[in-house]
Amino acid sequence: MLYIVTALYNEAKPLIEWYNLKRDMSDAVFQVFSNNDINLIITGVGKINSAIGTAHLLSTKPVSKEDSIVNIGICGSLTGNLGEIYIINKVRDHETGRDFYPDVLLKHPFCEASIETFSYPLTDRSQLLEDLCDMEGSGFFQAASKYLDVHRICLIKIVSDRLDAKLIDKRFIEKLIKEKMPLIDSFLLSFKDTLISDHILSEKETQEINEICSNMRLTESQRLELIKMCMQYKSRTRKELDFLGEYKEIKVMTKDERSRYFRSLLKRFETF
Repeated sequence: MLYIVTALYNEAKPLIEWYNLKRDMSDAVFQVFSNNDINLIITGVGKINSAIGTAHLLSTKPVSKEDSIVNIGICGSLTGNLGEIYIINKVRDHETGRDFYPDVLLKHPFCEASIETFSYPLTDRSQLLEDLCDMEGSGFFQAASKYLDVHRICLIKIVSDRLDAKLIDKRFIEKLIKEKMPLIDSFLLSFKDTLISDHILSEKETQEINEICSNMRLTESQRLELIKMCMQYKSRTRKELDFLGEYKEIKVMTKDERSRYFRSLLKRFETF
């Protein structure tokens, strides 16, 4: 099942029409629209509303580990072109200063960017520390990550304004997303296909990773980074991790050795 979270009806309408979603009248709390493969919720504006709506959606449906969730909506940018689609690789909460990192495993045609979530419409451009800004991202991500692994959580943002304090016309929002629906649909199909199973890594590859971590005495953060790189490599290239075997017998005795061999291993992923 694919779960979709939007803040506004005008963000959701092109998705509802494209996927022929029907209103779930049994939900008296939020506007929820569904078909056999998709559940979409309209949460309202703001990170608190987004967090509550996301948690509501995932707690009232039979969520499995093979499901995925996407936040689709508009954002502000100082540099991006209007209508440009971005996949978010970092979410910063402006009020708390906390950073969150979705795992973007899928190879895609879009630019990637960081986004900063504010609890108010941003007009002071000097406050923006990241590439983009919105009012939902951090709330959505924190709630979604309570139910699903981070590599099954995605944020798709479309630039709608330059932080110029102008009221954005609802029809303009709808038009922006409607024009991008073929691209969004293609991405979502690939996203679901890539994550159709949790078993991205084979049993042999998992064993080799464990041996490498043990023999190289990798730290927990290094272990997690290696696993993430392996999953990204397989998801994006559809190739096997044959080169892991070259590293599983390497045993290190010092931190310098560990750093040197670990950097060497990570370089093997740079070509993809």
